[in-house]
Amino acid sequence: MATNQGNYESTNRIHSLLWQDDHLESTFITVSDSSKLSHWMGKWEGTLMIYSATKPIKEVPMKIWNFETDTIGTYGWYLIYGEDEEKGTRPYFLKTISTETGHYQVDEKNGIILDSYLIGDKMISTFDVQGSLISSIYTLETDGRMTFEILFGKSDDPNITGGKDDIPSVESYKMGGYQKAVLQRVDEEDK
Repeated sequence: MATNQGNYESTNRIHSLLWQDDHLESTFITVSDSSKLSHWMGKWEGTLMIYSATKPIKEVPMKIWNFETDTIGTYGWYLIYGEDEEKGTRPYFLKTISTETGHYQVDEKNGIILDSYLIGDKMISTFDVQGSLISSIYTLETDGRMTFEILFGKSDDPNITGGKDDIPSVESYKMGGYQKAVLQRVDEEDK
């Protein structure tokens, strides 16, 4: 019983360091005002830089088109990769689940729905697909640009450490690559 209590306390210390538990709820409510999404709407363009530990950098033209739809709480959330817009378009939708918690879902319109969270100036989603752990982060920068980032690695072979005495088990993952695009607004509206 003492070990379980110790594990709980150690885990709670980690959570406090990572997420500052005592401020989490009020932070979500503060940053999740639905009017914040109006600043995300528009057309953005830039170059996606693809980095790998074992391969050279690759550059791909990228566009993001975010727009309101006729359905309240649903937004067009299009990603466009490469020069061929027809072939490279990913016509996703962002659906509001809870503005109080900043919870949204990206609907890829093929049965895949990814949970996303608006935290401060970032829209964050983390998911696992066939042994690959992927995090996508959209950031509205203070200078009016948007940054798009993808981090990916393997989730099927974690390095597990800790797990003894009062120390919780911790799994860390091999990262395989990183992608980043800095996008400029190109539409006429100044949000």
